[in-house]
Parts: sequence; C-alpha cells; structure tokens
Amino acid sequence: MTGPLYRLGGVCSRHHWPVIGLWLLLAVALVVGANAAGEQNSDNLTLPGTGSTRAQNLLKDRLPDQAYGTNPMVLKAGDGKLSSSKNKRRSTTRSSR
Repeated sequence: MTGPLYRLGGVCSRHHWPVIGLWLLLAVALVVGANAAGEQNSDNLTLPGTGSTRAQNLLKDRLPDQAYGTNPMVLKAGDGKLSSSKNKRRSTTRSSR
C-alpha cells in the first residue's frame, strides 16, 4: 500500500498547482451541492386530536390576536372561572415565571 501512496504523493508534489485547483474546485462543488440540496426546515407541526391542538384551535377561534404567540400558554381553572380572584392570582403567578 505504501508504493501507490508514495507515487500519488510524488505526483501531487510535482503538480501542486493543479492539485490545489482540483481541491478548491471540489470544495466549491460541495458547497454548491449542499446549498442546492439544502435542509428544508418547517416548524409547522400539527398533531390532530391532541389537547394542545384543541387548545390552539380554541385560541385561534376565540382570541385570534393571542393565538400565535412565540410561546403560547394555556391555563385551565381547576374550579370556577379563570378570571375569579383566586384563580387570577394563580394564573398571574404562573405566567410571570
């Protein structure tokens, strides 16, 4: 195995400018190919039938201005209404964390 590698090294050292050009050409081709193939990202994930999807749909229907925040949070009152004094204090504490 050392013989062929020795000859390859000799050719590369004698013809260093064409070898450097080939490496640069290969690097450019890889970058162009990677950009052409690209990685398509999407954060549009829906999981039909789950509680979070139902909550998002409820927010979209009833509170469209607040529906698409960066970190939507859904609160549910254990008893009574969320706007009652006891639950309002708890919800304010939770959302400020």
